[in-house]
Amino acid sequence: MNEECFFMVYVERGLSPTVKHPNILSAEAEAKRLAKMTGKRVYVLCSIMLVETNEFKITDMRPEEGLPF
Repeated sequence: MNEECFFMVYVERGLSPTVKHPNILSAEAEAKRLAKMTGKRVYVLCSIMLVETNEFKITDMRPEEGLPF
């Protein structure tokens, strides 16, 4: 799986980030806007790892020539 890195912006003592920015320039612009608006410190966060769980593993066991019925 080849997921793309994304960026999020966090305002110190604010709510959890919810918007994924596709590049650092977009995140930086948002961070500047929020810092100016709130007067608080704003962090640009970068995704570094994806962790998932898969509940089912399905294996296709049908013969290549098709089912006999």
